[in-house]
Amino acid sequence: MEVHVLQHLPFEAPGSIASWAEARGHQLKVTHLYAGQTVPAADEIRMLIVLGGSMGVNDEADYPWMTDEKKLLRHLLHQTQVPVAGICLGAQLIASCLGQRVFRGPVMEVGWAPLMLTPAAREDRVAWQAGITPLHWHHDTFELPPEAIVLASTPDFSHQAYRWQDRVLGLQFHLEATPAGVEALCAECPQDVQAGVWGQTQAQITNCAIQCVQTQPLLFALLDDLASQAQ
Repeated sequence: MEVHVLQHLPFEAPGSIASWAEARGHQLKVTHLYAGQTVPAADEIRMLIVLGGSMGVNDEADYPWMTDEKKLLRHLLHQTQVPVAGICLGAQLIASCLGQRVFRGPVMEVGWAPLMLTPAAREDRVAWQAGITPLHWHHDTFELPPEAIVLASTPDFSHQAYRWQDRVLGLQFHLEATPAGVEALCAECPQDVQAGVWGQTQAQITNCAIQCVQTQPLLFALLDDLASQAQ
């Protein structure tokens, strides 16, 4: 199956999503929006993954391609049954396209920290591991879309993961993180590391081979679940 990916920045790449696609025999088709590539047509998409980025959901003036990205997302969400996953900015874009407000959160979460799972996560068809500790890299948060189910939170951000209509998944955190990708994030955004509420240093954040291995099974399971719904 061909899986489409929307990438917003050169250093926020698919990471372990590419490993999942290769392991499952899927073809990953990445649209590099930052490089001027146009969004794919809706009827070409059987599954979509929207990656993260440092921009905000309302920054169309600075990133004109975001207008077309939002049009595509609204169409897929409201007029199709295509499975969609959003990571960080992607989760915020989905919430925005479902009519919800995206706004600045109380702190900036940067680094590795555990999730608090909700009862819904324990009943989810994908097994969420207690104590799962992914990479966080965000300041914004969002209102929960109507009928969405919260799966995870942290003390400062109540909406860390959600499902909407079963076929749409929003994750504020980065299960797709790889050591190389984390190195790139730290190199490109050192000011974020300094602003992080947990006070983790660049060395602490980039020393992450074990964490990347530990979070990958959940990523694979969640993407397998969405792929099984593609028509």
